[in-house]
Amino acid sequence: MADEAKPETTGAEKPVVAAAAAAAPAAPAPTPAATETVSTTDAAVPAATEEKEAVGPSPIAQLWKLAQDSGHPEIWGVTLDNPDTHVPSQIVFQKYLNANDGDVELAKTQLGKTLDWRKKAKPLELINKTFSKAKYEGLGYVTTHGTGESLEGREVFTWNIYGGVKSISETFGDVEE
Repeated sequence: MADEAKPETTGAEKPVVAAAAAAAPAAPAPTPAATETVSTTDAAVPAATEEKEAVGPSPIAQLWKLAQDSGHPEIWGVTLDNPDTHVPSQIVFQKYLNANDGDVELAKTQLGKTLDWRKKAKPLELINKTFSKAKYEGLGYVTTHGTGESLEGREVFTWNIYGGVKSISETFGDVEE
């Protein structure tokens, strides 16, 4: 291909082409009547709206609905509320979606199981119980953030210190405790 002869150009072709283009009549601009008869733009707007409506509620909205229906509105000390206006709830729901790689059905299953367990176990009541210091000392801490005398006005944080277990059978042997 390197041996192929290339046509010689003089550089005069460009002005000739430009002059020919300038001499050609311009295409007529569309008239308002022509744009009214073409409905692709108008038809696309309702179709997109219909498609959006067919998609349904967002993943976070679906998790919020499940939480509302569960009868137990609390996770990790966060009283779940409308995620559109309550950022802590939005974060909780997003964590369930992230843990399940965005799979809404898996996230709903996991969240449902969590809410059921928390409803039965009432883990926030554990903060008022007394446990063996020898068994659990140094394994975790509970802190709160916010205002108010009760837990209702505060966020609860737990800090687990993994690796601090002295005896697995002594610490975790009685799962009912």
